[in-house]
Amino acid sequence: VLGALDDKIELNRRMNATLEAMARALFQSWFVDFDPVRAKLDARPPTGLDKATAALFPEHLEEASIGKKPVGWEVTTLETTLSVLETGGRPKGGVGGITSGVPSIGAESIVGIGKFDFSKTKFVPVEFFDGMRKGHIESRAVLVPPRPVMEVFTQQAAPLVTRILSNAKQSRTLATLRDTLLPKLLNGELPVSIEIEEKKT
Repeated sequence: VLGALDDKIELNRRMNATLEAMARALFQSWFVDFDPVRAKLDARPPTGLDKATAALFPEHLEEASIGKKPVGWEVTTLETTLSVLETGGRPKGGVGGITSGVPSIGAESIVGIGKFDFSKTKFVPVEFFDGMRKGHIESRAVLVPPRPVMEVFTQQAAPLVTRILSNAKQSRTLATLRDTLLPKLLNGELPVSIEIEEKKT
C-alpha cells in the first residue's frame, strides 16, 4: 500500500513537471521569443496555431524602450496594470534567528506551480507585523499584449495549471495518508497479511 502511494506521488510529480514545461514553453514562445511574429516575418505560418489565433499576432517587430516588441503591444508600468498588489516587509537586519511569529513567505519558498518549500518559511515578530502598511509597486516597464492574445493564452494555459494544482493537492493528501499509516503499521496498530507464493520447481 505504501509503495502504491509513493508511486502515485512520483507519477504526479513527473506529470506536473511535464505540464509546467508545456506552460512555460508556450509563455516563452508567445511573450518572450515572439515566435508567431517572427514566423510571419519569415513568411511562414506560426507553428501550432490555428488561423484565428495566428491572426491575433502582428507581422512586424519594432524598437521600444525594453528592446524589440511586436507592433501594437503596449509598454507600460506595473502600477498601471495591477489593480491590487500588497506586499509585506521584513525588519532591518533580516529575520535570521526568529523562529516564531507571523510567517513571511518569500519567493524562495515557492519552488514551482503548486510546490511550496515549507522549510524555507521565515517569520517576523508580531509587533512588526502589526505596524506594517501596504507595500509599494516599483515603476518598472512591462510589455502588455492585446487582451485577445492574453485571453487565448489563458484558455490554453489554464487547464495545464489547474491540472498541476489538482495533482499537487492529491499528492499532499496521499503523503499525509502515507505518513499516518506508516507508524501504525510499524507499531502493529494495523494488521498486515503477507502472502508468500511458493516457487514451483
